[in-house]
Amino acid sequence: MENIPYDEMEDLLHSLTATAMGFAFSFGVLVRFLQRKNQETYRKWFDVVALVVATVIPLIGWHLPSIDGIVQRVLFFVAYLWYGTEALNMNEGGKQ
Repeated sequence: MENIPYDEMEDLLHSLTATAMGFAFSFGVLVRFLQRKNQETYRKWFDVVALVVATVIPLIGWHLPSIDGIVQRVLFFVAYLWYGTEALNMNEGGKQ
């Protein structure tokens, strides 16, 4: 965009930290998926959905930069929903 200051270092740092956060989130979801018991079918499926979204959304944003902001919000929504369900599960006394 014209007339808007652009800082290459800020852009690089944002990209690096966002990528690291994406890997950390995916790794955490994968660990929880592997820890779950077979009876936790719903939660395991939600883990799979979160992993697919965390993989596909960045690829969509990379290939279609015109809708990058929208698909990124979908990723945030799924991630916060996943974190929220995990927090509620912990609030139930950690029962799985």
